[in-house]
Amino acid sequence: MIIEDIKQFNPLETEVILSDIKDGDDLRSDEVNIRRKQVGYPVIDARTSLSVDLSGSATTLVCLHTERKATIINAYLLYTEASSADAGITVEVGKESDRDYYYTGTTEVSKAIWYSKTLTLLKNDLAAGDTITFYSAGGKTGTGEIMLIIEYVII
Repeated sequence: MIIEDIKQFNPLETEVILSDIKDGDDLRSDEVNIRRKQVGYPVIDARTSLSVDLSGSATTLVCLHTERKATIINAYLLYTEASSADAGITVEVGKESDRDYYYTGTTEVSKAIWYSKTLTLLKNDLAAGDTITFYSAGGKTGTGEIMLIIEYVII
């Protein structure tokens, strides 16, 4: 792929992050990290945790670690297995030092696979060196699996 070909994806502004690259160089898409930025719109990144079995044992997973300051734009739970009609369980989104820093709540009952629930976050700051954790109390009698998805912007 030629740099001019890359620029056609977003002619307003394209930033190619690779040292010593010149016009006319032939590049494979997996050899270059392309970050396209439209004027006035930030680049939003997203990270997911692994799925958590709601009927399993209590567990804490890492969803995101960054060495750069960021702002969380959105967070939601995605049901990767339908949840049964019995009571939900406690889930928390936090930092390694504060398990419920961003969110604490209960999973929903009788939700179909691929249902997503937007979380109302208590805070949205993410300092350099922070790790976002996802805690599940486990112990649900019935079925269900969920994952945490975080959308954020590096600032």
